[in-house]
Amino acid sequence: MSAFTVEKVENCFANAQTYAYDSPMVMDEKNVEAFASFGAIEIKRNYRRPFYFVRGNGMEIKGVLGDTRFKVSYPDDGWREQKKMFEQTLEGILI
Repeated sequence: MSAFTVEKVENCFANAQTYAYDSPMVMDEKNVEAFASFGAIEIKRNYRRPFYFVRGNGMEIKGVLGDTRFKVSYPDDGWREQKKMFEQTLEGILI
């Protein structure tokens, strides 16, 4: 049994597959850093609710700091492999 739930969600990106993840882990800056292997991290603190992006290889992770839910958009090309790799990494972080 997985430590997180995942569901397919609608997205506004052409040529992408987007999934929402809900985990028991509150996403703080340290936990966002765990996703650094997937791309460049950008944290926007000048909003009422600070949010983050991790972008690389056509993949984008985005969410709000302090929340347990975030979205990941995978590029159409090879999205299944990227999704599998991301979920294995997430599972390792949550153990």
